[in-house]
Amino acid sequence: MGNSRAIDRSSVRDQVREILRAQIQTGELEAGAIYSAVALAETLGVSATPVREALTDLAHAGLVEAVRNRGFRVRTLSARDLDEIVALRTWLEVPAMDLIADRATDAEIAALRPLADRICDEARRQDATRFLVADSAFHTALIELTRSPRLVRLVADLRGQTHLLGLRQLGAAGDLEASGQEHVDLVSALEARNGSLARSLMRRHLQHARGIWAGVGEEA
Repeated sequence: MGNSRAIDRSSVRDQVREILRAQIQTGELEAGAIYSAVALAETLGVSATPVREALTDLAHAGLVEAVRNRGFRVRTLSARDLDEIVALRTWLEVPAMDLIADRATDAEIAALRPLADRICDEARRQDATRFLVADSAFHTALIELTRSPRLVRLVADLRGQTHLLGLRQLGAAGDLEASGQEHVDLVSALEARNGSLARSLMRRHLQHARGIWAGVGEEA
C-alpha cells in the first residue's frame, strides 16, 4: 500500500478513516481479508490508536467487522448490495442537482471547482486511493449545498458502502482522468444553472459507480 503521503496530525483519526475507507472501496484492502491495526498503522506512519478508532468507525458503517484477537475483516459487498446502493443514490442525488442549481450561490458553486481540480490532479497521478478521497470531499461539499443535513448523512452513508473495485484498473490504464473530468463538467453545468444537464451528468456518474468502476462492466 503506497499511499502514505504526509498526514496532518491535527485530524489523524478522520484522515486515517478516509484513507482506509478508500483503500477498502478500491479493493486495495481486499474483501474477506483480515488486517491488524498495528500493521495498518505502520504502513500509514501513524500510531495504532487512531487506526483502531478509524476501524471502529468503519465497522459501524458496515465496511469491516471485528475479529477477536486478530483484527478487522473487510466485509464483502454483493452485486445485489451494489445495485441497491446505486439505485438509492440515484433517487437522492439526481433530483438534488436541480435544488443546487436553483439555490446555491455563485460563490458556493465556484468553491466546488478546486475540489474537482484536485480529483483531476490525483487522476493524473494514477493514485486510485487519493482519487477516491478527493472524490468523497467533492461529493460531500456538493450535497451540502442542498442545505439538508439528513440528505447529507444519507448520501455519505451510501457512498461509504460502495466498493469501486475497478478504480485501480482505471488508474493503471490511465483512464481515471476521464472520470475526473466528469466532476469538472458537473461544476460547469451548475455554474450555468443548467439543472437538467447537471441531473444527466450525475446520473451517468452514478452508473459508472455500478459499472466500470465496480469492475463488473458498464450497465445501462
